[in-house]
Amino acid sequence: MMPTAKNDMGEIVHKSLEIIKSCKTIKEKSQEYMVATEVRPDIASELLAIIMNAEDLMEYVEPMKETGEIFGLPEEAFHKDKHARSFKNSANWDFNPWFLEKSTNIKKNIIRYYWLWEKGPTEYPAYVDDPQKSKELHKHRLDSAIQYVQHNAEAIFQLTCGDKISIE
Repeated sequence: MMPTAKNDMGEIVHKSLEIIKSCKTIKEKSQEYMVATEVRPDIASELLAIIMNAEDLMEYVEPMKETGEIFGLPEEAFHKDKHARSFKNSANWDFNPWFLEKSTNIKKNIIRYYWLWEKGPTEYPAYVDDPQKSKELHKHRLDSAIQYVQHNAEAIFQLTCGDKISIE
């Protein structure tokens, strides 16, 4: 079955909504982390879901190269599963850069969140000598990163779910 623009938009809405839900779950699970406890809750499945959905969103604008493309073979020599989509609004403005920026920001910030999560407050420069301030700064950095991920996913969700942009 050949993908259609309507199917693609439905998938984008679904993937962005999944990212939003995962962000909310991470916030709920880690609410007490660095406040009442230093025990990190298990959020691995949410982190993985976000990174996979972000990768899928990025592929709508910039599909990963197939092996044949990497080696310079002609297109007839390999089967390409995904093709770049063109996002437009009603005024025919190109929304590809906007869409790629939002999906890339999701990926970059969830990777940043993971890095902070793995390092903990004592393993990266906190620029303060007070351990309590270091914990507060760490918690703030984590909260900021996940909020930024959620904000970008919500922007994609609002424009695609509200039919403000479409795929041509």
